[in-house]
Amino acid sequence: MLSDGIKVLKYSLSMVWRLRKSYLFLRILIALSEVGETFWGILLLRVLISDITAGQATGKILTDAVLLCLGEVFFKGLKIILSWMASTGYIKMNDMFTANSLKKKMKLKYFLLESPDVLNKIGNLWRTDGIVSNSVEQLCIFISGLFIFAGSISILSSLNPVVVVLFVAITAANSGITKRGIRNTNRLDMEKTPVDRRRNYYLTRSIRAEEGKDVRIFQLNEYYKNKICAVNNKVIEYETKKEKENLKMRLATDFLGGVQSFLLYLYATLEYIAGRIVIADFFMYTATIGKLSSSFERMLTAFQRIAAQREQMDKLEAYLKLPDDIYTENLTEMPKECKIEFKDVSFRYPNTDRDILKHVNLTIEKGEKVSVVGKNGAGKSTLIKLICRFYQPTEGEITLNGRNIEEYSYNEYIRMISPVFQDFQLIPFTIRDNLQLDREMEDSRMLECLEKADVRERVERLEQGLSTYIGKGTGYNGIDMSGGEKQKIALGRMYAKDAPVLLFDEATSAVDPISEDIIFKNLNQIGEQHAVVFISHRMSNARLSDKVIFIANNCIEECGKHEELMRKGGGYAELFRMQEQYYTDVTTV
Repeated sequence: MLSDGIKVLKYSLSMVWRLRKSYLFLRILIALSEVGETFWGILLLRVLISDITAGQATGKILTDAVLLCLGEVFFKGLKIILSWMASTGYIKMNDMFTANSLKKKMKLKYFLLESPDVLNKIGNLWRTDGIVSNSVEQLCIFISGLFIFAGSISILSSLNPVVVVLFVAITAANSGITKRGIRNTNRLDMEKTPVDRRRNYYLTRSIRAEEGKDVRIFQLNEYYKNKICAVNNKVIEYETKKEKENLKMRLATDFLGGVQSFLLYLYATLEYIAGRIVIADFFMYTATIGKLSSSFERMLTAFQRIAAQREQMDKLEAYLKLPDDIYTENLTEMPKECKIEFKDVSFRYPNTDRDILKHVNLTIEKGEKVSVVGKNGAGKSTLIKLICRFYQPTEGEITLNGRNIEEYSYNEYIRMISPVFQDFQLIPFTIRDNLQLDREMEDSRMLECLEKADVRERVERLEQGLSTYIGKGTGYNGIDMSGGEKQKIALGRMYAKDAPVLLFDEATSAVDPISEDIIFKNLNQIGEQHAVVFISHRMSNARLSDKVIFIANNCIEECGKHEELMRKGGGYAELFRMQEQYYTDVTTV
């Protein structure tokens, strides 16, 4: 326990010193004010009772009483002011800690966000974000308890040293019970984390507007309710176990505390009856007995609470040490031109044993329009994820102008790439925010980008224009847009980034054919300045491409222009003719 407590304290003090030094000083001052209030009350009460029993003048007695009250008012007032100042510091410090944790989450390597273990670590953050402040608070409780304990020992030792030994023995037993109870409840909290995460996920999904139509049409309300209730019962089961642990701990500690107080008060009473102490000393000793008992228990409990956070601290440290080296300093100067090359690249997703891509060799250069086609699950979207450095190849390498893309700073590298994913997400702010993000951009420039995406007219008709919030859940009188409109906004965002490499991963899947035709015509006008990669099930786009990549059996089976591959009569031609025949049949009908 000692080593655990010291390690947690060392970590917490270094963290609070870095985040907010003033909070530490304020907590220490609060602890010292508690010490002052305790002994001022005990000693002044003894003086007051002594003067009363000695028959001192009324003025002297009133002075004692006034000093006793003024001291208590002073220390209580000081503690209130310091606590208010500390609470402000606590909020700001926790905000800084939460912000750092959130920043860390958004800097993690992408593939880690798909790991259940990492998701559980993130789920634990709501418990670990209080480690620093809780440890400092418990340390200050320990300090005040230590001073009060030392002062109480010095007073009671004049009564009888045996009293102190008896007290320590019972309180030590009490402390052991508390330690075990805290350890058990912390363990239950950790076991409950994945269940909590699952319940919160179900709850969030069940009330989303996007789910509303399916819930009603397919009558999923009972299904959702049963699923949520089932996992909620598991949460209740853990909470019930925690309450049982807390109840057993409280019953045992309260019983031992009662025995301890009874014996100590009995001894002081017998000493007074025997005439070995006067009434003033009796009140001082009995008051001190209570303070001694509570201070020693506070000391041990505080340190145990600090030590019990060792497991949580280890989880926090494990989370903070998760790799985010994609944001390291620039290792290689970024090139002005772009030539992306896959060199014998194979890839399998983490914790799987099947290659999604095998020995892929591919070159994408400025001015090229490349279409990547194939059946579902062939590995088309995986190509995009590898280019974006969401994952690293299992074998081989991807280069930019001859250098491995991992040699470039991620921040610099990703500025060269502007994708629209099939599962794209718009941020829940204004249309302007979605286009300019953290860059300064004129409204006219943003409208140009929206025009290329065939959505400018729709945005200009909105009452708030570019200042319109996307989504009604923002609370800013936002609007719900159709899937196609959102996809066009995402395309506008891609244009606004003005990167040399444009990636379309089913980027027009929700767009009507007329708008799609406008979008691709606009795209052809800028193609010479960019490298463009298309992934689409609408294979008509392949006719406009300089190069078509046909992926099957997890590798590139065919590569060339549309006409060449059609003459070849392989898998690409078969897939194209199947889709062409479908449209022909529909037209004929």
